[in-house]
Amino acid sequence: MKKGMLAAALVLAAGLGLQGCYGSFALTETMLNWNGKATNNKFANEAIFLVACIVPVYQCSVAADALVLNTIEFWTGKNPLLSEVVEKGDRKIVMNWDPKARVMAMVIYGREGELGRVSIQPSADGDLQALTSDGRVFQTAMSGGKVVLVPSPDGGMEASLPGRARARKG
Repeated sequence: MKKGMLAAALVLAAGLGLQGCYGSFALTETMLNWNGKATNNKFANEAIFLVACIVPVYQCSVAADALVLNTIEFWTGKNPLLSEVVEKGDRKIVMNWDPKARVMAMVIYGREGELGRVSIQPSADGDLQALTSDGRVFQTAMSGGKVVLVPSPDGGMEASLPGRARARKG
């Protein structure tokens, strides 16, 4: 009787203590997003969804998320499906997407080790901005990507309209 009560108490404590620690379900979300855009016909997308439910595609993705991917995310803080590694020559860029914060964090590596960190995130006015690890704005893409601001070699800022004029400040 005591062992049963102890087991029940542990399950209850774990259930209360781990609330909200269930992960992002990145695989299932990716499948749902794909399914919603698989075709331009909402009836065809619904048919694909129903087939995926009957064949247990979604059930398998939920199980893979719950048992493997979300466990990795819980212990490491990163979901392997939300990361990508790009290698070119002696450079390697590790990109991690955080869907809740809407931030793409990138770490750039070279032969000597880590070369720098950049994060791409929305600014307060809704434009995209790239920030260095010390919080400096490295580049901003304004509404529709029409104006781009980048630091100039002399420390000022340079604004350009693709295919048009360039302006310098600084």
